[in-house]
Amino acid sequence: MCINQTMIMKYITLVILSLFYLSIKAQTTNAHGQYMVKTAVWKVYGGYSSFKMDLEYYPNGNLKVVTKSYVLSGKKHKEIYSISYNSKGEKTLNFIRYVNGKQNFSAICKYNFNEDNLISYINWYAPSQNKLVQAFQLFYNENRELVKLIQTTSENMDKDWSSKTVTTINWENSNIISDKVIRNDDNEFPGKANFVYYPESEVINNTNLNLNFLIFYCYGRDYTMDVVFGTEWCGKNTNLILKGDEDSLNRYKHLQPEFREHYEYEKNGDLITKLRYIAPRVGEKHNYVYGTLTLEYVY
Repeated sequence: MCINQTMIMKYITLVILSLFYLSIKAQTTNAHGQYMVKTAVWKVYGGYSSFKMDLEYYPNGNLKVVTKSYVLSGKKHKEIYSISYNSKGEKTLNFIRYVNGKQNFSAICKYNFNEDNLISYINWYAPSQNKLVQAFQLFYNENRELVKLIQTTSENMDKDWSSKTVTTINWENSNIISDKVIRNDDNEFPGKANFVYYPESEVINNTNLNLNFLIFYCYGRDYTMDVVFGTEWCGKNTNLILKGDEDSLNRYKHLQPEFREHYEYEKNGDLITKLRYIAPRVGEKHNYVYGTLTLEYVY
């Protein structure tokens, strides 16, 4: 009888320890129930636009600092975005850039927050020209979800010539539904995009990163190298994951499925560990290019 009681006590102890271990693992989520990413590494075929993001958090799970590291023109760049709070609980987002270890003043970024403490305006300045070169305006719905992003880029090549580009991105039900670019000569492209998403039962984005924005706009889009739009700092995240663009998927039907323009995902349980972007390029040595985003989580 004593032996059975001893075995029962050991079993109960093991159950308690298991529950304790699980409770520790469960604390890897933030207040929104999203898993907190520790590092995100984006690598593109050929090395173009590759970067690494390191994320740090406050004890309550709110995102505190994002450090982005990349190499551009042979120089090591490091951009640091940090959130701080005042006595009223209002946010301040700071930005510092280093090039080869020295603070760089080629760009100054100023952020404004709305009454819901969400980013509403972002202005990029070029101190050498004392001019505003990029401006972002963000719009949210009553559920604190980002519904529209308008970005204006101004370029002054010389005194007699300048260029202005306006990019508008629209969301619906937290999913990107259109992407329109208009240049100062009124040329408009690519028009409304026909984005295709994986069924929710197949791939769910339960991370605190806006993966759709990161993976879709990192490839060939200079303005999205600002990681702010890919984090939790711009409203609620989406749980649908991008599969590709319907027009592109149809355009490359003659190719094998693995070479059509699309996004693939690797998972460990319900956690996304790696994303791949595949795009065919006629005439290239490998006839396709690709990018991968590898995620590491906080434990």
